Order: sequence, then structure tokens, then C-alpha cells
Amino acid sequence: MASKKLHFIKSMLHLRRCLLKNGLRRFHTHCIVVEPSLVSNHNFGQPVAQTHPHLLSEEEVVPGIRKTEFKQRRMKLFISAQKRVSLAKDHIMIFPSSTKSYMSYDIPYLFRQNTEFLYLCGFQEPDSLLILHNGNKEMDRNHISVLFVPKKEPQKELWDGPRSGDAGAKLITGVDQAKNMEDLEEYLYQYSRDHENFVVWHNFKSSEQSHSQGIVQQFLAEKRHVDLQSPLNLVHQLRVVKSDAEIDLMRKSNSITSEAFVEVMKFSHAGVSISTFYIISN
Repeated sequence: MASKKLHFIKSMLHLRRCLLKNGLRRFHTHCIVVEPSLVSNHNFGQPVAQTHPHLLSEEEVVPGIRKTEFKQRRMKLFISAQKRVSLAKDHIMIFPSSTKSYMSYDIPYLFRQNTEFLYLCGFQEPDSLLILHNGNKEMDRNHISVLFVPKKEPQKELWDGPRSGDAGAKLITGVDQAKNMEDLEEYLYQYSRDHENFVVWHNFKSSEQSHSQGIVQQFLAEKRHVDLQSPLNLVHQLRVVKSDAEIDLMRKSNSITSEAFVEVMKFSHAGVSISTFYIISN
């Protein structure tokens, strides 16, 4: 029995190496270490092409999806919002990221980014927020994208891992502007002073306690908007139709997953627990 278990463990380790070679690896924002000298002395909170060329090519925000595709998603979404509520001239769309959840003091659960936020910008750090609102007439598109991210704090980054900061976030995602999260309250306040009778698009029914929730609630409490809409249906409608890049990525993911299932089934037998599979595959 001992020899069978040893053979099984060796097989699973070989499988794990194969999966890593194919790029199937989970990255957590609190454990990525980047060599500062590689990208103009700047650390990032997620993989980028310069630090992980085996996973991402130039201009890719996440594997397989480029900055231009994220821009197209944001543009299509904003056009859909304008058509849905056509009587209003101005629209502002607010998408908070997920926040960290802790199982005990200073020990977080594995982080999973908010789906809509990730779909629209590809930024993988917690406690961030994306805003889309009308652009000016001189712009070549219908909206401005502003990403608010955690401020770089070297002391905290020693424990939690590097943060991209505003400059890094703009470089990674290709949004029009990137600012520190501490600037969000002033930004929304100024927007409400400069606009009136606008439509706010925000998932007000979300149960997730995001870092920015209090600031957004304060913005809504001023009641300078004429309508409050949820953007979820619009985002879901966009996601129904897949781009060529998304289809290719889905095919690759399915292929890797299928190979992994086949290899696991080859070496599974009575007495092997699910926890064993989990430990080896991670």
C-alpha cells in the first residue's frame, strides 16, 4: 500500500508540473514577488508581460485578453447604458472590486475578484473601484474610465505583497486615468457638483461589503441623480457573445482541464481522499 501511495504522489506531482508548464496556476495578490529592476523599478500586484512572459504577451492584461478588448467591453457597455435610459444626458457607472475576507486575524481567505469588475478592466487587486462616465466632445469615444486602487504603502507591502499603485494600474489596464482610493470621495463629490440629473449605474443590491461602499452610499445620499439602475443585466448581455480571444481561451482551458481529469482518474483508487488531491494539486 505504501508503494502505491508513493507512486500516486509522484504521478500527481508530475501532473502539477505539467499544469504549471501550460500556465494553469493561480496567482494571489498577496504573494506575488516581482523583481523591481525588470520594469523600471516598479513592483506590480499581479502578473504582467515583463515579469511573467510565459503567461502574458505584450498588451495583455490577463492571459489571452488584451487592453484593446477591455476598452471595447467598456465602450459597448456604456453605449448600452445610454440606449437603455436615453432621456438622461449624463451617466456614471460604478463597479467596486471584491474585498479581502479573513478567516482569522491577519489570515485571509483565498481572494476572488468581483466578476463584473474583472471583466471590465482585468485588475486583480482587492479594495479597488472602476468608474465610467461621459467624456467630453474632444474625446474619440463616449466615456472616460477611471480606476481607483489602493495606495502604495511599502510597510504593508512587506507583509501583503506588492501593490501596483495608480501608475502601475494605469500601465497594466490601459484605463484613461488611475487614482489612489483615498481620492474617490473627492472625485465623486466633484462629479456631483459638476453634474445634475444624471443616471447612476451601480449594483445597489450587492451583499458584498466592499471597501468603498460607504463613500458610494454617501454619493447616492446627495440625491442629485434622477435614476438609479443596476448594470448587471447589461454586463451579462455583453458576456453572452464571446470574442475570438475568449473562445480561444475557453478552448485552451477546456483542453488543460480535460487532460488533468484524465490523469487524475488514471491514478485514483480506493483509499485516496479528496483532500489528498487538493494538497497535491496546489
